[in-house]
Amino acid sequence: MSSGRMRPFDGVEDSPFLRMQLKSLEEDVDMLRDRTLKFSKDCGKYRDGLEDAYANEVNFSESIKGFYGSLDDPFGNAVGGAIL
Repeated sequence: MSSGRMRPFDGVEDSPFLRMQLKSLEEDVDMLRDRTLKFSKDCGKYRDGLEDAYANEVNFSESIKGFYGSLDDPFGNAVGGAIL
């Protein structure tokens, strides 16, 4: 080498065992990449589901408030609005 420095794997002999290990590692990396991608997509779906559930809860809460009125409303208190 002209630079005088050794590269990290200059001393590694090319062998069938090394090739087998490299192939195994590459397959593991591919499997991990696929699983990570699937996990990421599923997390996105879960987040979207939580956002939808929150929006539905807010809409339900607003509907209840609209039906029963404010806490000072006598009709709302008579039918249990203060409890809700």
